[in-house]
Amino acid sequence: MSVHILNHNDVASLVTAAYKQMTGLASVATLDLTKLVDIGQDANILDSKEQFTEALANVIYDRLYLTDHLFDPIESDPFYVRADEFGAILAAVCVDTPETTLENRAWQTFVSGTTEIGTSVVRLPSVSESLVGSTVSWSIEMTLTKEQWNTAFDNANELARFVNSIYTACYNGVTERRLALDRANRNNFIGELVAYAASQGATGTHVIDLNTLYNVFIGNTGAGAEAMTAKEFLNKPEAMIFAAKTIDEYRGYLEEPSGLFNLDGKDRFIGRGEAVVQVLSMFENQLEYAVKSDVYHKNVVALPNHRKVTSWQGFGDSTTFDNLSTIKVKTASGSTISQSGVVAFIADPRSIIHTIKQNRIVTKYYEIEDCTQLVFQYVDSYANMLQLPAVVFTLEDYSVD
Repeated sequence: MSVHILNHNDVASLVTAAYKQMTGLASVATLDLTKLVDIGQDANILDSKEQFTEALANVIYDRLYLTDHLFDPIESDPFYVRADEFGAILAAVCVDTPETTLENRAWQTFVSGTTEIGTSVVRLPSVSESLVGSTVSWSIEMTLTKEQWNTAFDNANELARFVNSIYTACYNGVTERRLALDRANRNNFIGELVAYAASQGATGTHVIDLNTLYNVFIGNTGAGAEAMTAKEFLNKPEAMIFAAKTIDEYRGYLEEPSGLFNLDGKDRFIGRGEAVVQVLSMFENQLEYAVKSDVYHKNVVALPNHRKVTSWQGFGDSTTFDNLSTIKVKTASGSTISQSGVVAFIADPRSIIHTIKQNRIVTKYYEIEDCTQLVFQYVDSYANMLQLPAVVFTLEDYSVD
């Protein structure tokens, strides 16, 4: 659990916003916490603590995820989008716009499909089906006793502690969920790419086996040739340099229009500097210490701008390369993908998106226990857009169980 302490100004801002929401008063200056609780300046809060706490929880959520992101806990989450952006991205990504032409055409009512107007042919946009998505609901529960409420309004310091406790519960619960969803969503996308690349009749380039590619590069093929293990690859400076160079080259390839790197086979590209590049930290550290510490100039063997990933799917029972580099997911078609040796991943930032679509705060009072339960209820939406450019890099052969 992570603990984030809000300063006095943060607390005052949240309390004021909650007060406005509870009372419906829009034009209220920032409340003075000392006067508020020590002198009893406003009875609206003191007499309606439960309603105020519910309003406070809503305000904390708004500040965290919906408005100005003052306290946004996940700066490193590249695939999270606001709820209003989620639908817009789906609509934009899933429609293939026809090519523009210079011919004049008469106005008329178009129907779906292809319409002919004289010698011109008008093709209406069609919806792509290369999308995997879902919606799930979840909740965070927090119980507050009558004693906690009463002491919270004794003085400004106690109120600050009370606000911080609710903020920390919301912060940690949503952060943990977002990180878990981000990991699951990304791994599912990687699994779908591996499943397609390993299927019969697959076209395009979606999974890059760096080990095999390097052996071809140095001519280590044919009868009697022995492929390196992943461990041997990681400890061979020349192989690691080749891997870093290849990953950087493919990042450039994905910025050019091509049908090679998406499952639709249509010309698409990632905007300059927009690609999400994630690299397994063990792989990067090996490049840093085993290769760059030698005679090679660090700029020559540098990876493209990227984010470190300590593991793709958790540590398992150890921190070995096999565990850290493995993903195991079930694809939309029901295939089980267990792929080890995954060291890097490049994708369009809109290819893997998730959001908190809805939220609400529910309170329930338990008379016997003399406590009130706060339940933060959320609805997530997430989607994989497989028609956008992406590639996976591995040190081991890929297959479907």
